[in-house]
Parts: sequence; C-alpha cells; structure tokens
Amino acid sequence: MMNYESVVLVELADTETLGKALFYNESFEGWSTAFSVNVSSVFFVSTAFLGLLENASKAREAETGGWSSSIINITSGCGQAKLAQRHFAYNASKAAGIHLTKMLSTELALRSIPVRVNSIVPGAFPSEMTGSEASVSAQGSTLTVAQVERIAQGITQVPSARGGLEKDIVGIVLYLVSPASYYVNGQALAVDGGFLAVNPAVV
Repeated sequence: MMNYESVVLVELADTETLGKALFYNESFEGWSTAFSVNVSSVFFVSTAFLGLLENASKAREAETGGWSSSIINITSGCGQAKLAQRHFAYNASKAAGIHLTKMLSTELALRSIPVRVNSIVPGAFPSEMTGSEASVSAQGSTLTVAQVERIAQGITQVPSARGGLEKDIVGIVLYLVSPASYYVNGQALAVDGGFLAVNPAVV
C-alpha cells in the first residue's frame, strides 16, 4: 500500500485595511510594512522550512512517484488586478508574493530540490481583514459580510454572483496537498468566482 503523506507549508501573510488610501494618503512606512509582511516574511519562512520539506520529499519520492512536499502561498486576487482598489501597497505586495512563488518554484526546480511551490489567489472572502459578522461585532472590523459581497461585484459582477466561502478555499488546499497535484508546480490558482475573468487583470 502506497503512503501518500505529504509535508506541506501553508503560508498566509496579510496586513492592510481595504479602502484606506489612493494617491495622497500613502506613506513610506505603510509600503514598507506591506512588503515586509506580505513578501519578505513569506520568503524567509519558506527558506527556513526548506530543508525539512526537501528531506521529506526525497524520503518518499520512490514510493509516491512525485514531489510530495510543497509550499502553498495564499496570496490575493488583488495581486493580479490592474485596479488599485484604493490600496496600492497591498496590491503591489500581493503581486510580488505571486511572483515570488513562481521564482521559488523555478529556482528549486533548477537545483533539483523536490519541493513544489504554488499560490492560491483568492477573490473576495470574509476574513479578519475584510471583516466577518463575528469579527465586526467582536473586533470592530471595517467591513461587513454584505460589504465583502459588494467588493465581489467589482466593475463587472463576479460570474458566481457571491463572495467566497470556506469550502471554496478548503477544496483547492486539499487538492494541492494531495497526490492529484504532484505534477503541479509554479502555478497561481485563482479561487475568485471568475472575478479576474471579467475585470482588468495582469494575466
């Protein structure tokens, strides 16, 4: 019986409040914080765990027939949108996070380090940053679930006509940690209900 256990590092780094600034309210400190949390921390945590991930993947490679260890970076659709959405620093840092994922994937592959690196690119989901009904009442979050739903409308309404649900993210994470994804590397997988398909995007 084959052992399909995987060693996986899932990273979700986020800092920013939606809708705070456009051109004139930006600060150097705000940009520095956004890139430190959303990009630099992802790089250093990834490299810190790289030895563990590599050894685990090599130990199982003959049995699994693939690179079982992986890094999953949860970024944001904001990193692929051409719209600033009133937070230039956040969107730019998320774009950097998506590209960092691809660079890590390439550099590891070129060195035959058997660790896959992919990113999940969510659309509008209720969260501690955007706000959920629980966090609105308990933490004073700035956005309600209804407002997240409105963000999901964008310029052109999301084809799915709703914000994201927990199961939407869980499904793609389970795929990326399963043997079904052992041949997937260096990809940015959008989970956004089609938001980037109908709104201006980088790709």
